[in-house]
Formats: sequence, C-alpha cells, structure tokens
Amino acid sequence: MWTVQNRESLGLLSFPVMIAMVCCAHSANEPSNM
Repeated sequence: MWTVQNRESLGLLSFPVMIAMVCCAHSANEPSNM
C-alpha cells in the first residue's frame, strides 16, 4: 500500500509546511520585522 510515490508526494507537501513554520518562528522571534 505504502509506495515510494506516496512518500515523495507526502515529502513535497510537508516541505513547504516546514518552511512556513520556520518563517513564522523567525518572525515571532523578531518583532521588529512586524
């Protein structure tokens, strides 16, 4: 059931999510950028 294609698509979906979380963390740590 769990194929390599599914894993690749899941990674592509989670990649932008991780980037967004990192950006939010940086903006939260630097209130001067708000």
